[in-house]
Amino acid sequence: MPAAGLLFTAGSDQAYRAVLHAFAAPGRVLLTQRPNYGQIFPYAALTGFAVECVDYRPGEGFSSAEFLAAVRRLPPGSLVAVSNPNGPTGAWWTPEEVAALTDACAAHRHMLIIDEAYAAYAPERVFTRVSGWPQVIVVRSFSKEYGLAGTRLAVCACGSPEVADHIQRWNVTNPVSGPALRVGLELASRTEEFTRVHAELNASRERLATELPRLVGGSSERSRGNFVPVRCTTPQAAAECVAGLAARGYAVRHLARFGLPRHLRVSTADKETTDGLLDALGAFVRGREQRAGAP
Repeated sequence: MPAAGLLFTAGSDQAYRAVLHAFAAPGRVLLTQRPNYGQIFPYAALTGFAVECVDYRPGEGFSSAEFLAAVRRLPPGSLVAVSNPNGPTGAWWTPEEVAALTDACAAHRHMLIIDEAYAAYAPERVFTRVSGWPQVIVVRSFSKEYGLAGTRLAVCACGSPEVADHIQRWNVTNPVSGPALRVGLELASRTEEFTRVHAELNASRERLATELPRLVGGSSERSRGNFVPVRCTTPQAAAECVAGLAARGYAVRHLARFGLPRHLRVSTADKETTDGLLDALGAFVRGREQRAGAP
């Protein structure tokens, strides 16, 4: 990746802020997934973008065909933003599907932002391929891949050095700190170590995808992130699982505010922590069944 196409920001939040300010203009439209990274929507409102969305389908993910059709309907010069894997759901498009999306955006003169915050847990990523796509910006956050949420560090790979230069003019509100860059460089050099870490977390993901539905009586969504979304039988059942695990010292996320009230999201972890969470959930479920059967 040519250095002229790289742009460092104080986290992916700042990357979105800078990109939306850089390409804002009257009448422009932002197309994205729903649900997606939450800050996209207020930043779009602040910069005057009208927002159109393609919705997640439980059990299926995001339809790439539906998304491509939406891209073709947009007025020229629009902005398209996708998370791949998707943040709240873990849904993932293959490199072939992403290539089709880039081609459609190029044909209709749209800019495309691809957020690969969770790509370390997916089979493939497109970060290093962006130099062939002048209208594409790929955002890579260090928070999910290296556990560096507090350092506020992300890197944008822009297919065009001119695009990187244009965005940099708006990347002024939250500068990247020297210590953040130093820590990021150090961890990025530990390739073998983090390959083992990501493999362990992916093993946890596969185990959770099997065990969680068995315990809660629902189904797991196919995820390529470092978490597993589980669809419970009812919204109340999902909320009760979240509260029951919290009482036992485990925090999981209810996805109701993302428009998925029956879903909870469980993060992956090392084997010991995964064992403990599954044991705690099993104890909660057994206790609930006993209370339900009590006279």
